[in-house]
This record gives sequence, C-alpha cells and structure tokens, in this order.
Amino acid sequence: MRKGFRKYSGIIIAIIASVTLLASCSPKAAITQTAATVTTTATTTATTTATTTVTVAPTPTKTEYTFYFIPVSRPHPFWDMMAKGAADAAALYGVKVNFVIFPASSVTDQVNRVNEVRALKPDGIIVSLPDPAAMTIACDAAIADGIPIICVNAKDTRPVDKRIPYLFYIGADEKVAGYNLVQEILKVRTPKRLVIAAHVRGNTSVEFRIAGVQQACQEANIPCDIIEVTTDPTTIQERLRAYFAVNPTTDAIVNTANVPEVSITNDFFAQTGRTGKVLHVTFDFDTTTPGYLRSGELLATSDQQVYLQGYLGVEWMYLYKSKGFLPGADILTGPFIVTKNNIASVEAGIAGGWRR
Repeated sequence: MRKGFRKYSGIIIAIIASVTLLASCSPKAAITQTAATVTTTATTTATTTATTTVTVAPTPTKTEYTFYFIPVSRPHPFWDMMAKGAADAAALYGVKVNFVIFPASSVTDQVNRVNEVRALKPDGIIVSLPDPAAMTIACDAAIADGIPIICVNAKDTRPVDKRIPYLFYIGADEKVAGYNLVQEILKVRTPKRLVIAAHVRGNTSVEFRIAGVQQACQEANIPCDIIEVTTDPTTIQERLRAYFAVNPTTDAIVNTANVPEVSITNDFFAQTGRTGKVLHVTFDFDTTTPGYLRSGELLATSDQQVYLQGYLGVEWMYLYKSKGFLPGADILTGPFIVTKNNIASVEAGIAGGWRR
C-alpha cells in the first residue's frame, strides 16, 4: 500500500480521487466510455459502417460520494492490500474513501466507529462482520438512516430474515477453501493425522475454514485435532511444540492464517526434523509464500484475493449509489488455490502491486 495512505496513529486512511470521463463524437455515434480510448461506430449515408477512434482525457471534478470502509482491521499486510484495492477503485470512480485501520483488531472499536460515522451521514459504509451479533444494532441503525452497507471479507451467517440487511457480501467461501486445501493434501497422500492450527476462535471466517477442513477429514477418515496457536510468535511456537510432543505421528497441518504462523511453523519443523514430513497448507498470502511453495515447505495456500474485496467494495458501492446497480448474488473472490504449479501468475500480481 502507498505510504501516503497509512496512518496507524490517526487510525483513518483517507483515499481521495476524482475522475470524470468526457467524450465527444458525431450525434449519430454510439459511444462506450473508457479511461483512455473510445471506439465509436458511426452510420454513414452509404450502406457500409465506418469505425473511428476518439481519445478521451480524464477531467477532474468535485468528489461525488464519500464512503467509509470499516473492517475489523489492524496494522497488517492483509489489511494494507485491502486498502490498496479500495484506493485504486476510489481513484477510478472519483470518490472519497476513509479506510479505517485500528491499532488492534477490536469488534468494540468497530461498533463505536460505525456509530460515530453514522452521525456524519456518509453515502455508504463497507464493513467486515467477524462478529455480526455485536454489530447488529449499529448496522441496523445506519441502514434505518438510509446509509447503505456492503459486507466484505467476513459475512453474517445467520438466516436472511435474522441477519443484518446489508446489500450483499464480497469475499471468499471459506468453508470451500478449507475443504479444498485438504484435497491438495490428499493428492500427495492420506495423512495419519491432521492438526488445525487456529490463530483465533469465534471469528466467522475462521470457523468456516475449520468446518471445511473437518468435513474433508471426516470424508477421508483422517483423525483431526484443533489447537489455538494465537498470533503471538512465542505462543505459536510453544503450542506447536507441546502438540507435537504428544502427537508425534501427525503428518499434516492446516494453519488458518499465514502471517506469522507459516514462517514460525516452518522454522519449528526445520528445528525438529519435520520439514518435508508434515504436509503444510494455509490461507492467504504473503511475500514469503512463493518461496515456501517452491521449496515444498508449503504445499498450498487458499488466496481470498483481498485486493478484490477492497476494490469491489468501493466499486459496487459507487455503482449502487450512482446507478442503482446490484449483483444478482454475493460476489466470491475466493478460494483461489495457489501451489507451485501456478505460483508464477501470483508473483506477477505481487510485482504489480495487487497481491501481497
């Protein structure tokens, strides 16, 4: 993410851009607007059709809409990439986006911020919902005030008539992601025992990841354990060491988060002679992931393509506010399973700035 956007001490990242596309052509021409070149087809007096090209120059204009992006965030590359996607969409559509990054992940802080923002009467709010019950009153109040809400990253899994009435969800199907990661393990071998190393419990996305892994293990008759390793590096290592001391035959692990869990797990395996003996899969992406995939220290990861969650959240809020568009269903940005076989395309995304 661009350095100018990040303000951890001030908590809000302001993303402001205004772009207007203008074009002129003959009265009879049908025109499709783009950011650079427009091709028009004009009917002539003859029976043939002539194609002409019109160059379009973006013209700055006053910002039309203000959106607030309020996930349960913290200073972390994952949220940086979501903010990068939001910034790119803001630049394209000429809107102001305030992307909130909290000092630490806190649903309480998220609730309070939504209540504060509601009083500002923005044109739209984009939220993640790892704890939808806690967010219900705040979101319902904002929606009652006429502020539309789009949900990204973690959704309200309650029945439609009981969930927060946001417009729709943009993000991964995490249960399918967990299930698919076990299928990658099974392509190599059926493990004797598998452990899920959960970085947090109670988060809706993480619980779906766990459920998908458990379903796949049940179908394949693989014994499956769960340990909560947290996000603290020392605690992660201690809990891995304690688990494997009691379960030395476990030969597969699913980390529910990438950073810092994957690197610490790989270091632990190297120290204890388990590298290559314990099949290792995870979720999400980091700049270290390609190297681990190429070396075999990591078999696969499920990428939810978080850039798209930021980008599409802003894009669809703009399309809804400006033109009344809505998708026909939730928009899935994942799972996209990454292995050594398709890592090259992902590395291109890292170089381009739309992947971590």
